[in-house]
Amino acid sequence: MKHFYLVSLCLLYAFFGQAQQVKVLEENSKTPIPGVAIYNHSKNKSTVTDIDGLANLDVFSNEEVIFLEHLLYQKTTIKKSQVVKNNLIIY
Repeated sequence: MKHFYLVSLCLLYAFFGQAQQVKVLEENSKTPIPGVAIYNHSKNKSTVTDIDGLANLDVFSNEEVIFLEHLLYQKTTIKKSQVVKNNLIIY
């Protein structure tokens, strides 16, 4: 019985403990874009995409507008809730 509780706890953590990882892709080629700065309006919350174009959006609230900026691409804005609706993919 002790093992059942331990396994159940691990499964719950795996299901609910998932971070909201967004993937930033180039629109035409669908390749990941590393080094994209993602931040809120006041710039007190931020993150940067890794080499696979992934970034964690947990620091942002669901209705918060986030800004995406990279030297080679046009700066863009989107609500976090819209990113979630887009299956956590940004083009």
